[in-house]
Amino acid sequence: MIKGAVQIEQWQEVFKSQIPKDQYAVMLQHSESQGLILNLQSQKYQVVIDFGVVSAFRVVDEGMILNDVAQDKTMLSYRETKFKNVIYRITGGDFSEYIRHIGGNLYDLLELKHYLVVSENYVFDVITAWEPELEVTEKK
Repeated sequence: MIKGAVQIEQWQEVFKSQIPKDQYAVMLQHSESQGLILNLQSQKYQVVIDFGVVSAFRVVDEGMILNDVAQDKTMLSYRETKFKNVIYRITGGDFSEYIRHIGGNLYDLLELKHYLVVSENYVFDVITAWEPELEVTEKK
């Protein structure tokens, strides 16, 4: 990125139409050997998003972060549609820029990607070189 240039945050839906629209609670699992796994649970579905080994992640209360970025036009448009999707790939986001800044050229060298997962109560930012794996099962 050119120094002093403003990069516009862009959102791209990931696993579009593969994760049923519902209200999910999330259990986060993280270990050095298995990496980061988000287990989303609703009354009807279990959704597992496996990120594998990640370079960075943060978890923020949904109300706090959505109010903080309420000025962002992209975020406003997704809030208006009540987040039709659960996971997004973000380019030009503040978190990825922060990780790029502290990591020097490693962000680009490792071809890291920024994902954002929105649940009923939390927002998860994930920085990883890998594509996440998805498993959706309907509860019986």
